[in-house]
Amino acid sequence: MINKLKEWVSIFPDKIAITYQDQTITYGELFNQISETEKQNPIIFEKNPMQQLICFLRGLYQEVCPILCHPSLEATDIVKNQLQCQSRPEIADFGILTSGTSYHARIIWRTLGSWKDFFEEQARKFKLTADSHLFCLGSLSFSGNLNMALCQLFLCKGCLCFKNQ
Repeated sequence: MINKLKEWVSIFPDKIAITYQDQTITYGELFNQISETEKQNPIIFEKNPMQQLICFLRGLYQEVCPILCHPSLEATDIVKNQLQCQSRPEIADFGILTSGTSYHARIIWRTLGSWKDFFEEQARKFKLTADSHLFCLGSLSFSGNLNMALCQLFLCKGCLCFKNQ
């Protein structure tokens, strides 16, 4: 995915990638922010969806296997320790949280391929193109939001618009 972002940056660095409230960032600015040298904590406690995505992508860029936490989770040491103790398969690229029926945060590990391989079908079904603006309500810690956001940015080259809840 990061290589695809580099490709889009070389073709249209000034195209708007993401909007949130009064903020707008281009594909070029997005790549600059995710390629910063600041070490990304793999466990991401961000409430701003634009920052969630930037931190998540920075985690992928740095290969730290990022995990977006739900906005309702507190960034306490107990939660961090609980999440860090869950073993990660070597092939995992990122984790997503679910509470399932237990109401306790649990990590589901994913490879990028497990999502990327279906982006073309998603784009076809939802008619996403480079001219599309995908509106996203809520946190990217919800796997459906994250999945569609990544599809929009990396396959379709479109614009992702976040809305406050």
